[in-house]
Amino acid sequence: MPALLFKAVCHGLPLTIGVKVKDFGKFKPEEVSDIDRLVGKPSSTIEAPFAYTAQGALRAYYMSRVNDIIRRPHARILVGMGGPIAWLGRKWGGMELVTQFMEGPSPDVYLHRRGYIDSDDEHPMFLYTDKMSPQEIDILFGCIRSDSDRDKSLYPSKDILDEGCFFWTGEWDSRMDNMFNDITKEILQGSAKFRTPGMWNDYFRRLNRGHRGSRERLNQVVPAMLTRLHSKIIDGFLVDWNKRRLMDIKLPEEYRPRQVGNRGAL
Repeated sequence: MPALLFKAVCHGLPLTIGVKVKDFGKFKPEEVSDIDRLVGKPSSTIEAPFAYTAQGALRAYYMSRVNDIIRRPHARILVGMGGPIAWLGRKWGGMELVTQFMEGPSPDVYLHRRGYIDSDDEHPMFLYTDKMSPQEIDILFGCIRSDSDRDKSLYPSKDILDEGCFFWTGEWDSRMDNMFNDITKEILQGSAKFRTPGMWNDYFRRLNRGHRGSRERLNQVVPAMLTRLHSKIIDGFLVDWNKRRLMDIKLPEEYRPRQVGNRGAL
């Protein structure tokens, strides 16, 4: 099971592992540090929004805000959020953040009972998970909020990718990896640009120049072509892992883990 979860992480697939209150003791160390007792306690502090800064100071400003976010105990949940946000978590948090995610919830959950709880679900199991705030997510994307059409960001969010990126399929691959690495280089070199959703669409179209084949977005074409095949696969493998205990999950066929290449920042 750890190998399967790690593979999902490498491919940027979203997954969440919830924990019941009665199981908090399995993750709580015998001695809790003073920092863990303090960090994560409810407070009235409001996250300062990401703000535009002079081009020459952009790298220092972005990295200072990101490093502050990544050091927080609950940041481990980024690894399980999938897509571009998981890539950013792996990029700036490295293998240490991945390890923390695989080890279980942060002290925010097992010590302070903060985060997300599924109490609003139709069939709640009162499972706790770590949770990132929208403001923290904005900082990682370098997003400056204005209105829905004029928001600017240093990285494209999943919504922007869903809307306009022709080669985004929902699974992280080498092409997505290359694009985000190129954007990161621009940030670190001080040449990055803030882009609106429309500007990101232009950016994606420019990337498509020089590539052979259709210019249509794969995330529109592929589902239309494979709808019937997908339905048959789903009918043949009635597998639902939602709110299943990890030890009760059984694969419909043998899974043979293999060496996973470097995806994102792993």
